[in-house]
Amino acid sequence: MKRLARLIVALAVPGLLALNAWQGWRYHRLAEEVSALEEQQRRLLEANRNAIAAIAAEQSTDRVAERAREMGLVPIDPSRITRVPVGPEASP
Repeated sequence: MKRLARLIVALAVPGLLALNAWQGWRYHRLAEEVSALEEQQRRLLEANRNAIAAIAAEQSTDRVAERAREMGLVPIDPSRITRVPVGPEASP
């Protein structure tokens, strides 16, 4: 009986050490994966911030006017504009 207990302990110790090493390797691998995902998230947030800034810059009235001039568009005289009522305020 004592021999069996000693044999079990003798086999369990290396097994537990191997299990501990395997768990450490898994933890290290997952930590690297989390680090890579955090870096990707940081890059995506920065790209999102830049896209929002670019959209805001493109929507400014000065930028729209500049782009219109580049395309050869000129402002129309407001007296030449005819407004057509649409919706409930339009009478039949």
